[in-house]
Amino acid sequence: MNNQDFIALIVEDFYENPQIKTSDEFLALLKDKYQDNRALKPFLDKLIADAKEDKYGTFTIILEQEPANLEFKFKKPSAYGGPKTEQYLDRIDLKVQAAIAYVNQQKKLSKADKEKKIAEIMRLKEYFKNKINSECYLDPKMLKHLKNNGEKAKAHFDKQHALAKKYLSVFMDVLVEKTEPDLKPKQVKELLYQHERIIMSDLKRPIRVNARAITLGTTRYYHIDTVKPVNPQRTVSSAKKDEAGVANWLQTSTIVLDQKYHVIDQRETYRSASIVPHEILKKGRLSKALAMDTARRNLVEHIIPALAEKLLHQDAQAKDPLVINYEMLTLLSPVHKMLDIALDPDLGQFEAIRKAFQHYEGRTFDINVNGKIRQVTFNGIYHNYGVNIARKIGYATKRTNQKAYNEIIERSVNVLNAMLPDLEKDKPFHDFIKNMIIKPLTSPPFTVSDELTDSEKKQLIDLKKYNSILRQKGGIYDQMDANSASFTKEEHRQLLSLNAKKNDKIPLTKDEIEQFKKLTSKFNKIKEKNLKLNRKAGGLETKIREIHAATAKARQKNFMAKAQSIEKYIVVIEKNGTEEQKEIAAHLRALLEFNKLIVAGVDVLYGSQDDKNTRNYEIQCYIERLNKLCGWDFHLTCKSGKDRTNAAIEKQHAKALISMHEQRVVQGQDEEKDLKKLERELFLKGYEQGPGNDICGDNMKPGAQQISHSDFTSESSFALYATKKVSSLQKGIDKLPEVEDEEKEIIVREYTKFTQTPQVKIGAHRVSVLHQYPQSQGEVEGRQASKTMDTRSDPKSKNRH
Repeated sequence: MNNQDFIALIVEDFYENPQIKTSDEFLALLKDKYQDNRALKPFLDKLIADAKEDKYGTFTIILEQEPANLEFKFKKPSAYGGPKTEQYLDRIDLKVQAAIAYVNQQKKLSKADKEKKIAEIMRLKEYFKNKINSECYLDPKMLKHLKNNGEKAKAHFDKQHALAKKYLSVFMDVLVEKTEPDLKPKQVKELLYQHERIIMSDLKRPIRVNARAITLGTTRYYHIDTVKPVNPQRTVSSAKKDEAGVANWLQTSTIVLDQKYHVIDQRETYRSASIVPHEILKKGRLSKALAMDTARRNLVEHIIPALAEKLLHQDAQAKDPLVINYEMLTLLSPVHKMLDIALDPDLGQFEAIRKAFQHYEGRTFDINVNGKIRQVTFNGIYHNYGVNIARKIGYATKRTNQKAYNEIIERSVNVLNAMLPDLEKDKPFHDFIKNMIIKPLTSPPFTVSDELTDSEKKQLIDLKKYNSILRQKGGIYDQMDANSASFTKEEHRQLLSLNAKKNDKIPLTKDEIEQFKKLTSKFNKIKEKNLKLNRKAGGLETKIREIHAATAKARQKNFMAKAQSIEKYIVVIEKNGTEEQKEIAAHLRALLEFNKLIVAGVDVLYGSQDDKNTRNYEIQCYIERLNKLCGWDFHLTCKSGKDRTNAAIEKQHAKALISMHEQRVVQGQDEEKDLKKLERELFLKGYEQGPGNDICGDNMKPGAQQISHSDFTSESSFALYATKKVSSLQKGIDKLPEVEDEEKEIIVREYTKFTQTPQVKIGAHRVSVLHQYPQSQGEVEGRQASKTMDTRSDPKSKNRH
């Protein structure tokens, strides 16, 4: 039995037994039910239960295996997914791990001094975790039903959150002082952050399976996301923004089951942080050049080989050149104002990714796949639809998206064209598709239909000239690759690492200084050699974008002129067509809705629309839908890989579920109000209960700041306000506001008193005599949660059967 069959089996067992109240109880049920099943015995022997989220309605079962554990999270329909006390405690745990790592590296300290210092840090951790558990406990029973204007719940959260921030701020002050009293606090925080980044990147991450039940009307569906690192042994954390490799790079398999647990929909996608090490973009010429080159290398040395490996796994006999069909949608939000450019990492990332795609798209070249040289042809589509409505859509982004629009239309036309021979038996339908859709949009891409004006026709270029530009461009990039070949992958990695140390003011050894000079010189010589070629290629790319901009405008006009006729025909097919016809109608509907949204444009604050930040998400959903219909690999990214992609993916899931339920592609902005409301509620539930991206080492629930208030109805139970506040801590607790001296003094005095309290030995454990706080039911639960948090990384603490 493989992992997927095992997943489907235990999902059914969980949802067919609603009486289950704990992870342990569920594991006992599985072991009892399948104790005589030989096929399942290898799985059952390696299963353990983890009860840390039981009280929130999420039950966890872990299958211990290599190269990565399989972690199942089963969510009750009422599971709580809002802010949790543990999110504060996780931040303390991470800082303490970093502090201990720092102390252990200090050669100036003796073994005894290190042990003493680490013991003090552990006492500090114990005190502040207990303080937060007892005084800042977030009651899920209250917050679970929080409406946006729930005053009682809001008051509870505000009070607890404000106090938690005070404790976290004082905790940081004391931790810094105890870790390294000889340096300035800012320096110590930076050093701790360096260790945090290493810890987060070195985590051995599990394959995580999130299962939840969704009811639409009287029909129940089971939504299962399996999220795994592309490389379980080495996934770069988004914290490592100055390193080679793709950060937070995950492959997600989404399966939807019907009420009888049959698979009715399946989809695989990738998501990650930006492929650009954006932290170094604004740190000088060398750093910027390295960042741009890293984006190119990440595409050709990491992403394309991974896609080729997947293709070979599906067809081991595939011959060269391997055809890689790959689309990347980024959710960056460049600020197109000169005033903000210096502080705008999104703009640099957008430019670097676009340049990387331009370098390889349409070309055939060699890559290294698991030590073997294989030839690939790379068909790439890149576009950007950021979701920050306060930022105007810039000229460069618009032109890039117009080019991608053309490529998307062309791809769909080719797929529909390939279906035409099978439709000849149904002549009216065949002729409609051929004449209404294929004829004005047929390959080659720049055929001009009669509907265009003479002035519009003049903006277009004939195919021979266009292909000539592509050939010139390919030849230039071939020369650049030949020049760059002498700078190896390992040399690039070393230069990037040494440059990061210099940027972070970490002293280099004598050997490292020599190596840095040598590598910098070699890198700059290649850069100089490629300078003229780069300018030539840039000029050709500008011409290509101009051609695509004119053609996109013409195509949009063509499509919208026929929109009414296409709409009428689609409606008839959706109601009365054969399965084959409905499949084509779904493709046409997605194309039509995509065109409508592109013509309508993207929402920004400068517009007159009342309902903001919605078209961007709609466009993203239809891009994903069209990609699926054409069967390309799809990769969704944003700056860190978690904040914006979480919201975008849950929007896509919601729209896809409704389309499945309605048995038609859901329309965009003009759909019936009740259906849009249902889509919004599904999105909220998915966002609250969905997997998020904590698999990559980040401990906070991210993304709330990327969601518009218009996404939340007054009936919504989702704690947007509270989630936004807690998610603001996701970047760490280094920059919390200073606590006033008087308050800080009281907290420190209590902590000092605690450290002077004797520890009592009970069995083999040392237990502190804690302050006796009055305990409410919530506080008791909080202390129980603390025990779970303290033991969750210790395999001995997990419940085995």
